[in-house]
Amino acid sequence: MSYKIVGRVTTKEGNVAIPGLKIQVWDKDLGNIDEYLGDTITDDLGEFTIEFTEADFTHWGKEEKPDVYFIVTNKKGAVIHSTEETVKWESRKDEIFYIRIPKDVLDKEPDIDPKDRAEQIKKILEG
Repeated sequence: MSYKIVGRVTTKEGNVAIPGLKIQVWDKDLGNIDEYLGDTITDDLGEFTIEFTEADFTHWGKEEKPDVYFIVTNKKGAVIHSTEETVKWESRKDEIFYIRIPKDVLDKEPDIDPKDRAEQIKKILEG
């Protein structure tokens, strides 16, 4: 079965569209690693569409419906918003989401320099 998520990202203050943000959608799995469902970049109207299939969220066994949340990053690669604490449990085949982000986080710098991520991950994995 095919799933489609459409949405729009705006500022909390003034409801202004935010283009150029990376939107990742994940399936929350209690007791397992969350499953990545896809990503895209918001367009000039702050809108996005992400499509995925049932195979993308059933790696750990049969699930009736995906339990989705979003991770939003700016052009610098900094995570500026997450809905992981407010998962949309049992999403339907077609869903519409509105995400509102405070203006003061739009230019946030990444917590980790993207150039150093690979080296840091390697060190973590090596123990």
